[in-house]
Amino acid sequence: MAPADIDASVHRQLGELVAGMRGLQDSIKRLEEGAIRSEDKAAASRQGVHNRMDQLVDRVGDVEDGDA
Repeated sequence: MAPADIDASVHRQLGELVAGMRGLQDSIKRLEEGAIRSEDKAAASRQGVHNRMDQLVDRVGDVEDGDA
């Protein structure tokens, strides 16, 4: 194999590696964004549960006080 052929082969392989790395970076970024969206949804759900619990505590307090 001539040196020019080796250089071309090495450049092609490096290009493939770079493209593969970019693909992996894109996949990781999508996974991170999905995890963030999932955590945001979970936080909103927990907030909803806390709000309903607070309302329930208020209602029970009203019943115990005889205000209902």
